[in-house]
Amino acid sequence: RDLDKYTPPAFLTERFFSNYMKKWGMTESEVEEYVRINEEKEKEEQKRKRYLKEEKRLLLWIDKTHISPIIHQICQMNLDAREAQEQFLKEVYPADKIKEVFETEFTDSQFNEAIKYWRKKDLSDKKMFVNYLYKFTILADGIHKDEWNFMISLMSQLRFSEIYIEYFANRYYALRTDFEDSKSKHGEEGSSTTQQSDTNLDSYYSILGVSSDASYEEVRKAYHSLALTHHPDLPKNAGRIQECEDLMIKFNEAYNKIIKN
Repeated sequence: RDLDKYTPPAFLTERFFSNYMKKWGMTESEVEEYVRINEEKEKEEQKRKRYLKEEKRLLLWIDKTHISPIIHQICQMNLDAREAQEQFLKEVYPADKIKEVFETEFTDSQFNEAIKYWRKKDLSDKKMFVNYLYKFTILADGIHKDEWNFMISLMSQLRFSEIYIEYFANRYYALRTDFEDSKSKHGEEGSSTTQQSDTNLDSYYSILGVSSDASYEEVRKAYHSLALTHHPDLPKNAGRIQECEDLMIKFNEAYNKIIKN
């Protein structure tokens, strides 16, 4: 039977709505909206799970000579993250091959060959690979300056459009360990001619967990700390991705509002 075309008996529908209306004080239209939103979230969650499964499949079966030279360079930029990196690589590398990623001295030629390989792949595969690399760089304490510059350069070498480069930059910006470009990106503090009142900004300071008289540095650190706790691409948040996506939207909005004003 086609369940998508199935209409439940009227008495079941009435009971469904009455239970929500009685327990939560919701109107029928509010119940319908609540159900619709949760159904959309469930669809997004299933879509995300399929994407992650496909990403893992892609990296499992590709010859590691097309991956290891690139990952090795990232590993050299944050030696303190090795334990977390080894754990992360177990999903796509045989256990006996992980050590080689860290200790093999790959040549420039091997690195360039890996770049050429990915440059020829279709966009969906390249996006999966770059997404995997970003998740690899954020392990431990976030993305260091040299890792950030490497990833932006890599995306250019793989011929991503500016739109995709900007998308990834915005998604992982909060996880940078340094924010030296923050003021140039958002404008100097206090330079806006359309500043919001302190009262209007209080809620944004509250979202980041700082007082309304917090310094730029305190706001920056709070934003980074929240991202390290709640970013949806961190392995520890695999079971609460949608919740973390929603939280990061709030954190990003709060940070941008405060910095711009």
